[in-house]
Amino acid sequence: MKKEQKKIRKFYKEFLSWRPDTIGTWIGAGMLVMFLLVASAVPVQELLEVQKEDADLFGGLLFILFAPLAGLLYLRPYQVYVEDQFTQEAKNVPIVGRLKYLPVDFREIKRMKAIYLVKFYAKILPFAMLLQALTSTYSYGAFTWQNVVYIVLMAFVWPLATNLPAILLQKA
Repeated sequence: MKKEQKKIRKFYKEFLSWRPDTIGTWIGAGMLVMFLLVASAVPVQELLEVQKEDADLFGGLLFILFAPLAGLLYLRPYQVYVEDQFTQEAKNVPIVGRLKYLPVDFREIKRMKAIYLVKFYAKILPFAMLLQALTSTYSYGAFTWQNVVYIVLMAFVWPLATNLPAILLQKA
């Protein structure tokens, strides 16, 4: 790990610890992750059957909507903080304003946010895969490559593809 990355990690660790706005967004992200895990329990074989519109709607909507929102909420404390949160003049302030005083490159800050996002979804992926394996094996007697591809696409690739551009296109 580079020296700049250590400085950024230390800043985030000290600045974000036990802030009410941080805790609230992470609880919200956790609730969305629970919906994501529920959606991953729907076997892909059930989604592939033409007669099962309810399962397709349920599984697809939960993944398409909640997976990117979970990452967005998880990353919110790394992008914005609430200044004067216990007063009438509370306002959202970009955290880049605080980070500009660190002797680090802005690209390193974006890289660290991307790493945090990838780690977040990488932690969710094994649990989603396990739920998919258990439910598909129990319901259909098989765990196939389609199950693996579906979970990797919907629980890892799709959320990253929707959240990474917001990080990478962010201006200083």
